Amino acid sequence: MKLSHSVKKTSCIIMAALLIPFAASAKKAKKDTPPAQPAPVEEAAPEVIPEAAPEVPAEEAVPVEEVKALPEQAEMFTMVTVAAGGFSMGSGRGDTNERPVHWVDVNAFNMSTTEITQKLFTSVMGSNPSFFVDENKPVEKVTWYQAVVFCNKLSVIMGLTPCYTFNGSTDPDTWGDKFDKVSCDFSADGYRLPTEAEWEYAAAEGSKNSSFKYAGSDIVKNVAWLTLNSDQTTHAVGGKTPNALGLYDLSGNVEEWCWDWFADNYYANSPAKNPKGADQKDGADSRVIRGGSYGSADYEYYGTTRIAERHKMWPNTKAKNIGFRIVQTYTAPVSESE
Repeated sequence: MKLSHSVKKTSCIIMAALLIPFAASAKKAKKDTPPAQPAPVEEAAPEVIPEAAPEVPAEEAVPVEEVKALPEQAEMFTMVTVAAGGFSMGSGRGDTNERPVHWVDVNAFNMSTTEITQKLFTSVMGSNPSFFVDENKPVEKVTWYQAVVFCNKLSVIMGLTPCYTFNGSTDPDTWGDKFDKVSCDFSADGYRLPTEAEWEYAAAEGSKNSSFKYAGSDIVKNVAWLTLNSDQTTHAVGGKTPNALGLYDLSGNVEEWCWDWFADNYYANSPAKNPKGADQKDGADSRVIRGGSYGSADYEYYGTTRIAERHKMWPNTKAKNIGFRIVQTYTAPVSESE
């Protein structure tokens, strides 16, 4: 059966009326539904900044002393200290120039344990004048003047104050070849030749004031190279027995230059303390040499290797039996508390 047009229309209106509440309800529901929230984002852990270490005041820098390398020459010689004291200088049984025997007081000094070797001399002076060439033998054929120059040059190398002055200068390079009026500053800490009194005092074992005829013994061959055992040549230093101070070859091997001008009668007028030789103005024209050499003979009272034996030689002499050793005025070390 077919519905009339009016019925259809009425049905549509009823359907629409029924649907309106549902639509409104849905709309309200939609309106009341909270909007979707975004997923929570996990917060990054806060950056941990380590606490700065507390500032500690920096200690003052302690200066480090620069360690200076020693010159090569420092390994080529040694010195021993000869304590101050007195001794009987001279001999009543030898040559007349060894008399009178007299008491002498000497200040402390350092002395090289051996004669200056050719190795040391060459390293300082640049040449070797010796006849018996061997670096360990004593230098010889060296004049008194050359020995003085050596002392000043070695002093400078070792950082010490030179002792010798000529024309107001301690630099031997300015002296020329002829310098006869050299003065010595005995208070300087540099190297120099021993005075005759210092030499004999050391040979007699210092304040011990031994009565040995030779430096360290009454048996000459034990302490000296001389005619009877040398084969007429020098020998390496330190080859014989030293005396009680540890000094070698003060008797024999080569004779040794001293500072002093020589005078036969000097002992009669010698000062009692630290004598330094005759005065050139009194006519002295030779320097003292001491100790005897490889060519010395041994006699009972006149053997030239005896401690008290005195010789003289012109200072410009070059001889294959003459060398030298060095000394240094002793200065007591300063204590840390001072």
